[in-house]
Amino acid sequence: MNKLEIDIPGKLFLAGEYAVTKAGNQALLAAVQKGLKLSLIPKEGDQSRIKSGKLPDLIFDFQQEITVETTSPWSYVHSALKTLQSYIGQGSYPSFDLKIESQMVSPQGKLGLGSSAAVSVAIIKALNQFWQLKLPVLTQYKLAAIAHYRIQGSGSLGDVAAITYGGIIHYHSPAIAELEEKRLSVPDLIQMDWPDLSIKPLHWPANWQLILAATHQPADTKTALAGLILPASFYQKSNHCVEAASLAFQNQDYDKARQALTANQELLIAALPAPYLSERLASFWETIQGQHLAGKVSGAGFGDNGYYLTRSQEKVDSQLKICGLTCTQLPIAPATNL
Repeated sequence: MNKLEIDIPGKLFLAGEYAVTKAGNQALLAAVQKGLKLSLIPKEGDQSRIKSGKLPDLIFDFQQEITVETTSPWSYVHSALKTLQSYIGQGSYPSFDLKIESQMVSPQGKLGLGSSAAVSVAIIKALNQFWQLKLPVLTQYKLAAIAHYRIQGSGSLGDVAAITYGGIIHYHSPAIAELEEKRLSVPDLIQMDWPDLSIKPLHWPANWQLILAATHQPADTKTALAGLILPASFYQKSNHCVEAASLAFQNQDYDKARQALTANQELLIAALPAPYLSERLASFWETIQGQHLAGKVSGAGFGDNGYYLTRSQEKVDSQLKICGLTCTQLPIAPATNL
């Protein structure tokens, strides 16, 4: 195979944050065309090399057992390589030079688009194509999800699903913690049905645009959320909001989408500590409410991003500038060919 170039999208949570971290609950996510660019070139010999930014090169031999260094800046790559090796076995697969370039940062800082999940997916997708493994998309998701979870140790894995599948998905999070407690082999994990998991690709409405409003403030939620217990009613109401938003997207009903996203945002504001809605995000929320725009905070809050949807180009650079946010239109990434 000659040079292989792959674009790996980033992700945005559109609805269902916090609830989806508990197995079986729902979220709506979009994959966006601002992620990673991969360039892979075949090379001679047994050793492969991966380059990324200013990190020291990662050199490995897939015929030797991959070890995972959890404290290494390459930890997610180590884990993805190890998980794939556990599934397909050690072997004399063709070696390569792989370069990873990130678009998930700006001069102001990170954009909160899921870089660790994107790296996990990127390794699986790149080697699936280069080695012509012909792995089904669900298998690719599971491999990247296992790899990501074994480093992060928590999370819904919705970012992994969105980046793997592309487009927009209605997602139910799996009981991954229960599966990991069973200490099953990777092949067994891949072959079995995962409890509670559901990934339903949706159609992005024609002529809708997604606008990212980035605070460039990294979210530090662990301290803020220490000891937080959300009631059962929170999960029920969140799932209802996600279902309503998903239906609105399917029906291309902007007003219904705005109502569902507003309900989800109000639920989150009421349930979470006050710093969840930082000063900039509070200004953002007030502004899009005043302009009757569909949107909300995306992800953890306490910084990170907001987003809004528009059916025209007119409001892309509108009054949101007063919030001190950088507003950028992000095209939705194409859905993976299932």
